[in-house]
Amino acid sequence: MDIRTLRYFMAIVKEKSFTKASYSLNTTQPNLSRQIRELENEIGRSLFIREGKRISLTPTGELLRKRSEEILDLYEKTEKELIGNEEISGGINIGGAESIGMRLVARAASLMKKDYEKVVFNLYSGDRWDVIERLEKGLLDYALMIGKDNDSSYESVELNIKDVWGVYIPREDKLSEKGKIEREDLIDKRIMISRHALSEGIINPWLPENAEPEYSISTYNLIYNASLMAKEGYGYLVGLEGLISDDDEKLVFLPFAPRLESKLFLVWKKSHFLAESARLFLDYFRKANAL
Repeated sequence: MDIRTLRYFMAIVKEKSFTKASYSLNTTQPNLSRQIRELENEIGRSLFIREGKRISLTPTGELLRKRSEEILDLYEKTEKELIGNEEISGGINIGGAESIGMRLVARAASLMKKDYEKVVFNLYSGDRWDVIERLEKGLLDYALMIGKDNDSSYESVELNIKDVWGVYIPREDKLSEKGKIEREDLIDKRIMISRHALSEGIINPWLPENAEPEYSISTYNLIYNASLMAKEGYGYLVGLEGLISDDDEKLVFLPFAPRLESKLFLVWKKSHFLAESARLFLDYFRKANAL
């Protein structure tokens, strides 16, 4: 199993056709079929289910697809770092949940870009577990985290801003005039909460005692799609301030009372090798964080 074979495999997955994949790879279909057949022989299992001209992945094929994406991402990242090692260039990979803390990442990236034009920033948005998984595998250089695990394998910088928790509700709702959300305001309301906030118990003090997860609580991992549900009147959207535009015509943000805030951290693995460009970014981030 080598990089070229994995690229062949992923081309077939993308095109859903051996013929189309062979065109995109500038090779012949017999050669492509032979490469996949040899890969299947090496693994000892079939990767594709062939039904006439239609193909789909076997469970083994699904696993290889996921791993191939990670391997090829890491290979290309390493290749760019090695090729560009004489001049500060290459990609800096940063992941994180949706947070106003990304403003500091953006500020630091903008400052660095003025000095190093060839540096490229690649952003990955996901929930806490997605981001940690990619950080552990070396697919990310840094991660913006809401709260911090007590894990000695990470280094971190605490941001000088904090996330504020509250609820996005329809502007026409009478509660919007109150200016804040208290626990009793959520009684008998349908609520949408991020999976991380719910599983970590971050907002438990604000949940009504009679809230039943299977009936009145829905979850999300990124807030945009959940905001569409809230705009259509599905329920109250628990989230962080600043993630939905202040001039939104349908929703208004009300902070929890008493106020609930979460610290923010930029974290990275102690054991993970950082290219020079990624190491330099940390200096720019500290500068942006001090402004």
